[in-house]
Amino acid sequence: MVWAMRIVWERGAEGKRGRPRGLWRSYADRTNFMYLVRIAQKHGVNSKKLFECIYDAWKHEKSPCEKIMVRCREKIDGHAIFCITKDQDIVAQLKLTDGMLGFIPNIAPLSFQLAESTRIRKTPPAKVIGLQIRDLIAGVKNVSLSARVMEKPAARTVFSRYGDILLVSNMVVSDGTGTIIMPLWNQQIDTISIGDMIQIGNGWVKKFRGELQLRVHSGKIRVIEHARA
Repeated sequence: MVWAMRIVWERGAEGKRGRPRGLWRSYADRTNFMYLVRIAQKHGVNSKKLFECIYDAWKHEKSPCEKIMVRCREKIDGHAIFCITKDQDIVAQLKLTDGMLGFIPNIAPLSFQLAESTRIRKTPPAKVIGLQIRDLIAGVKNVSLSARVMEKPAARTVFSRYGDILLVSNMVVSDGTGTIIMPLWNQQIDTISIGDMIQIGNGWVKKFRGELQLRVHSGKIRVIEHARA
């Protein structure tokens, strides 16, 4: 089965030999293809139908697809960013190349059948790659980006749901495409200054009191360039 699937990948939709073309030229595109097939399987959607909806959303901004909704949030630099939701909850958000999207109508039906029938090892959810602050919406996870600290208010005292006393500073960061609030807690507060360039890893986006916040666990924020004196 794996051998047969490899042949489909290498020959492309028309079954021709030679250098891989279209969807199969890029390893990233191939990975996204398999990831989307797994999403379709998980949510009870026909995988071919899902790809047709993605193509339709690319052309017309959004497309309902059985139990889920596909939205094209942005087109930029030869890519498009898609958000897939189910009952208002985010199922996936990912960036697809224009090359892959344009090739969707030509994907051989056999490719979907083989992908669906191939045993796939369980893997962690794909990271959201290449997103900028302007792309972030509530519910997105595994966010990694670099940003500069624009504001850092004085720390204030709050109480956790368990009654613990905490310090928090809702600093504002920007990557040039937009700004977002990023809370610093307790010991984090003294490690970062206004003007620092920071690397954020494994963050998630939450809406709190009507505003988006990028939240990060301790140890996932690193100063990569200190503010100039």
